[in-house]
Amino acid sequence: MIHGNAVSVGCIAMGDEVAEDIFIMAADTGLAHNEVLIAPLDVRSKTIPTSTLTTLPRRTDELYRQIREKLARLPHPG
Repeated sequence: MIHGNAVSVGCIAMGDEVAEDIFIMAADTGLAHNEVLIAPLDVRSKTIPTSTLTTLPRRTDELYRQIREKLARLPHPG
């Protein structure tokens, strides 16, 4: 789930104001026109730190390739 209250028990939590903005945008555009992309950082401008990780799932490279591809379609906030 995605919700406000800035508390998480396995969910993606954020402040109430941000959660409300997301829900309003989703309602205005229709759920079929929304996609949630979750990434640890903006991989368009930052490198994923792997030096501190000892093992990564086999699919990691493919997942980050997909994230980069989807982010490339969006305007860069920088």
